[in-house]
Amino acid sequence: AWHCAGTYRSSDGRGGCDGGSQRFGPSLSWEDNANLDKSKTLLWPIKEKFGLGLSWGDLIILAGNVAIESMGGPVLGFCAGRVDAADGSQDELLGPTARQESLFPCPVNGDCKAPLGPDTVGLIYVNPQGPMANPIPRLSAGQIRDTFGRMGMNDSETVALIGGGHAFGKTHGACPEGPGPSPQEDPTRPWPGKCGSGKGKDAYTSGLEGPWTTNPTQWDNSYFKHLQSLTWELYKGPGNKWQWRVQNATGALSGIMMLTTDIALLEDPEGSYQKLVREFAEDAAKLDHAFAHAWYKLATRDMGPVTRCLGKDVPPAQPWQYPLPAPSQPQAKLSKVRAEVVKMLNRSKTESAEGFFSAVPFARLAWRCASTFRATDYRGGCNGARIRFSPEKDWPVNKGLDQVLESLQLIQDRFAGRPGFA
Repeated sequence: AWHCAGTYRSSDGRGGCDGGSQRFGPSLSWEDNANLDKSKTLLWPIKEKFGLGLSWGDLIILAGNVAIESMGGPVLGFCAGRVDAADGSQDELLGPTARQESLFPCPVNGDCKAPLGPDTVGLIYVNPQGPMANPIPRLSAGQIRDTFGRMGMNDSETVALIGGGHAFGKTHGACPEGPGPSPQEDPTRPWPGKCGSGKGKDAYTSGLEGPWTTNPTQWDNSYFKHLQSLTWELYKGPGNKWQWRVQNATGALSGIMMLTTDIALLEDPEGSYQKLVREFAEDAAKLDHAFAHAWYKLATRDMGPVTRCLGKDVPPAQPWQYPLPAPSQPQAKLSKVRAEVVKMLNRSKTESAEGFFSAVPFARLAWRCASTFRATDYRGGCNGARIRFSPEKDWPVNKGLDQVLESLQLIQDRFAGRPGFA
């Protein structure tokens, strides 16, 4: 669920789990998605049972929610209504593809810039070993802020997601040999694993090895407690990749680890991440609240306005869904509004030597207002009439439209604010 939703990027609205296109290339074969074919295989009987009434996108996110709840974790709600894509073409520009390289090139993979989402094509966010696999936490902190920012996440949401996500499970890197061929390279037997049996203790996914906590199937804030209270030292794990262990550890603590991207939360040059780590370590309820809201945002951001969400578990509209107030009641009779617009246009023709063109600015206003819509995450469009406000009204392409809006304001005033400006 995390890796399906985590591809979302706010620059152009691409990515996310609406469409369920993680089932296809290119993201199916990303390094970060190694072995997720097994998870989808486990979900297949449920998908088969409910058929077309259950999209893969909804199933993947709902399964993630249920998994978190089963381990005692907090979940804000569930927004159903995702529609499955027929293929992976909608993710083509996420890369790696020739079209992505043409339109959104990344000269140095590991230092990719926006509008690409991650800093490394093939990963969800950042290199867990550190920038370009260099284990330098303070530099990793900057990459984390930049990359999560491309999803529209603030510092609190970022730290809650990292620590909350790492409260569960473990990384897999039993040996240096790797996971084997990807689905693109071997569709019949992808990622068999080259460490012994390739399963269980021999599993290879990221090449990093170990859990973050001593109880990785139970939700709590021990990740943050361990992170800030223990002394961590750098070493290379059995997968021959950089990770961190507790210095001079004995007992259960000798089995846990951290990634450079975890230690980075202690070495943020801006000082924000350290403060949040301390707060979440001291206040489990605060972590619960922050994680539940951040997880819902992560899983739902690509779904657009709350009106697209289906089901009984949809929480109230969140600020990032840009909710609109309910329409004014009673609604103005649109035939009367239309008549007022016609009167205004006719008056302009009489008063202006260029009256023949007087209707053009109104058509231009409607076009500019509606043409901001993007189908990737359902943002933009004229619902809300946000062209009245910054930043839209200040765009050079909208120069002169303020005068047209003033003309329409006179009509709206006659109807006591009804209809809405849109």
